[in-house]
Amino acid sequence: MRASQARTDAMRSRLHILHLQYAAWSQASSLFEYLDKIGRKTPSSVMAALKQDSSLLGHMAGVVLACKELQKWLGGKLDQLLTSSEYLKPFFIRRRDENGSAAIHPNLANPEARNPKDGTIELVLTSLLREGGPESNPSTLLRALWPVLQKHTEASKITADAFDCLGDFGIVSEFVGGLVDTTFGKELKQLVAEANKSGASKSWFTTLCAIPESKLQRLPPTPRFDLYGELDAIVASQANQWLEVVFSLDGRPGLDTIIATNELVPHYDHLWMYIDSTLWEAAEQLEGTPGSLKDMYGLVNPDHEERPRYSREFLKEFYRVEHERKESAPTPAPAAQPSESSIPVAIPGQDEVARAPPRPTEAPKTKRKGKGKKKKAPRPSPNDAAEPPEDKEADEDHPFIPNLSKLSHKTIEIFQRLLSHEEKSGQIRWGDFEKAMAQAGFDVIQTEGSSVRFDPLVGDARPISFHRPHPDSTLSPVLIRWTGARLKRRYGWTASTFSTESANVDTAAEAE
Repeated sequence: MRASQARTDAMRSRLHILHLQYAAWSQASSLFEYLDKIGRKTPSSVMAALKQDSSLLGHMAGVVLACKELQKWLGGKLDQLLTSSEYLKPFFIRRRDENGSAAIHPNLANPEARNPKDGTIELVLTSLLREGGPESNPSTLLRALWPVLQKHTEASKITADAFDCLGDFGIVSEFVGGLVDTTFGKELKQLVAEANKSGASKSWFTTLCAIPESKLQRLPPTPRFDLYGELDAIVASQANQWLEVVFSLDGRPGLDTIIATNELVPHYDHLWMYIDSTLWEAAEQLEGTPGSLKDMYGLVNPDHEERPRYSREFLKEFYRVEHERKESAPTPAPAAQPSESSIPVAIPGQDEVARAPPRPTEAPKTKRKGKGKKKKAPRPSPNDAAEPPEDKEADEDHPFIPNLSKLSHKTIEIFQRLLSHEEKSGQIRWGDFEKAMAQAGFDVIQTEGSSVRFDPLVGDARPISFHRPHPDSTLSPVLIRWTGARLKRRYGWTASTFSTESANVDTAAEAE
């Protein structure tokens, strides 16, 4: 169970970072292609263009912030990967802070962790984690790790995944440094500050964020890390809100089936059809301008005929290898062939005449059907991802009906608010939601990152996972509707399920 959840959390974390990478580098590519097109190829000429064009300045600020946000998330993932190898695990303790975020600290109970040897990677990581982690000081991390990792004994202490992430982190850190820690970067920061002061930067919102202000779950500013003031919070809020969408994916049925059967061809495409469909529909609900959020994160249209498919690539590779095998095989001498006659010949023991095979031009003609309206295939669910499309559909989720007599009035009100169709203001504290789920019969389990899984204690219903909002652990009205919709799909709950008229409220539960 834990291994299955860990695989799903790893998939979701990687998928979220891939979306941030696409957003950052596609925006950067678009900007610099435009600057090249208009002949601005030096820092001074680019700065002159930024001073003349406010929208171009907003685009440049958006590129810097998108890459800075990517750097932050890669840094958070990097410290997890660097300390997760078998050798380094004993040197560190993993825990969660009050907001549910994962935190790593040196394991002072380990004598080797208290006094790591000079020139070792454990010394570098111990020092950095005491200072706040890679994302707080990326240049220090890269300068400290580079000479250490030149030694084979130290490089062998971390995993290949950590090396890959370190490479991505190094690339984006160098790019951000060039646009922030230089004379150009300081002048750019001053221009953005002036735009913030004059109010000109308010027109940049749609450049920075594809989720409209009415739906965006705003994060509070973090002055210690903010580069461009309130603009940082806008970009960070969108990335955090999209994380909640990605962590709503349940890839366990599909991933478990692939691992159990080791059959990628029939199952992998269907798993990704579920992922693409879910993300596409979620983006449609969140984005302001149609297509803006999908384009920003590079989402794949599940209905597009040319969407990537593993089976198609598998067949291409299969035919390529087969062709090379035939080309490299020695050509045998042609065997003598008996002459064939196209004249029908009677064969003893058969009633009919054996005939020569028809020529290619004699292939039967098929009647062409008239064009009709193309029907959309039904979208798969998480359980469908465990079976290929041509197989029978997976069983539906089992309903889970809580014992209303054990629920307090406050818990019933929380579920009615979550499942109500009415638009209401106000928020729900995450802690109250966890308590309500626990009282309804779920085991509350903290998993990777800010992900929390709720396991039904009885029956056959499947668990459900949510991402704890942070740094402010509250469910906003938009997130309340999203959470309620997922509970309804998974367990069949509606507001009437928690009707106070049919509930015999237990005063003991009320007191709790």
